[in-house]
Amino acid sequence: NSVAVDSQFNIYAGDNSGNVTKLDSNGNKIWQWKASGAVNSVAVDSQFNIYAGDNSGNVTKLDSNGNKIWQWKASGAVNSVAVDSQFNIYAGDNSGNVTKLDSNGNKIWQWKASGAVNSVAVDSNFDVYTGDRNGYVTKRDSNGNQVWYWKAPNIVYSVAVDSQFNIYAGDTSPCVTKLDRSGKQIWQWKASGAVYSVAVDSQFNIYAGDTSP
Repeated sequence: NSVAVDSQFNIYAGDNSGNVTKLDSNGNKIWQWKASGAVNSVAVDSQFNIYAGDNSGNVTKLDSNGNKIWQWKASGAVNSVAVDSQFNIYAGDNSGNVTKLDSNGNKIWQWKASGAVNSVAVDSNFDVYTGDRNGYVTKRDSNGNQVWYWKAPNIVYSVAVDSQFNIYAGDTSPCVTKLDRSGKQIWQWKASGAVYSVAVDSQFNIYAGDTSP
């Protein structure tokens, strides 16, 4: 369901069997940890700590050796987790909550979206972006205050943000849309199937995965 990579090219994979697996750059298994439900999202920070969100509503922090540091309980299945450069964690769940946690797993704030939150992203200014099942992309500041929202043609399953604060949203209509930092649409591209994942690299190339064969 989710993969992440760290600065040393180790890969972390979360699957429907509830496993979080760490692989080295050659694909060799280093360790595997078992969650209490299907793992929907994984993220890794600059200190090689791993964060996993699962269908049982848990956000779990693991150290680089796969040992559990803490676990926090959400109000619904956790669909997406993200971590910022100050080691704050953001979790989006099926109850429509976006929750910011500190590095020790303590809740800082919680915001209610208009629908189940499918995707969460955070930029270098600690602004938070969410995509939800009602088709909204919402930007919030570091204190959880709404800055703007944009309505997609359909359910938003994935959001990403680049270093210039442009936002990319993938939806089931099926479109990939680029927004500027103010939430204004720059362009929209039509995929051949519902878009479930988007990513952007340091050169501003965009990658989208969809349901077409």
